[in-house]
Amino acid sequence: MSALVVCLLAASCADDGTPTETVSSPEEVADNGGEELVVCAGTSLPLSALQSLEPMSSRPEIEAAVNVFLETGEGDFWPQDGWQIVTISESEVYVIVLQTEASARRVAEERELEVFFDEGFGDGIDDTILFSAHNVTREDTTWGWRGSVSGEDCVLESVVPDGFNRVDWEPDPGSAAPGPGTERLDLLATERECTGGQQMGDRLQPPTVVETADAVLISMVATPPEGDAFTCQGNPSTPVTVNLSSPLGDRELLDGATTAGRLSDYVGETFGLP
Repeated sequence: MSALVVCLLAASCADDGTPTETVSSPEEVADNGGEELVVCAGTSLPLSALQSLEPMSSRPEIEAAVNVFLETGEGDFWPQDGWQIVTISESEVYVIVLQTEASARRVAEERELEVFFDEGFGDGIDDTILFSAHNVTREDTTWGWRGSVSGEDCVLESVVPDGFNRVDWEPDPGSAAPGPGTERLDLLATERECTGGQQMGDRLQPPTVVETADAVLISMVATPPEGDAFTCQGNPSTPVTVNLSSPLGDRELLDGATTAGRLSDYVGETFGLP
């Protein structure tokens, strides 16, 4: 996103969680100046690389590294075919496959795998898109598998600046739901990284608020707490108030970190998805 105007208002919170407001000067959101990066399931990818996938079979050294995992007991339950390579750098690639729940179930039955599907999401009977990926890196001249991830179609997020944690937000369910006449947004912000359950307090940075004719986009980050290791029992939410320059109207209320869309928007055709 470029040349959008950051409008008006930032909100931060006092140590006791009470929302406090500060007004920022309008300024333009600058381009990254280089290759645009997005984050998919924790891995940063050049957005342009999603336009030039290559079959894993075309890179035997990558295929051999991934097969180290696929040939294990756990790997047997992962997709065995259709993998495509996303080149991140000369020493790192992301190997991905997208499939529908229905096709995943069909393949599992054909391979006589004991896979259990739940009612609703994960029931294996619809076109919900499932995502699987492997991280593969090279050390010296040897490529090696470094980990795998799977889940629903990957949401592409903007890269958080160095030295900050990502903060998710949602409308405060204890307040009136946003509507056309809304000028004050009451939100709950929650730090995503593990922090040992600490309150954000003044670690929460003023949110970036971008108002356009079609949407209101809000994104937030927080400085990490002091320390090197934290438990992950869940983080408390912090109330945040955002005042808009004009009523919300019929504009969408969006997380500004997720405007790039989903992975399937870019590579769905490669995997034969509708």
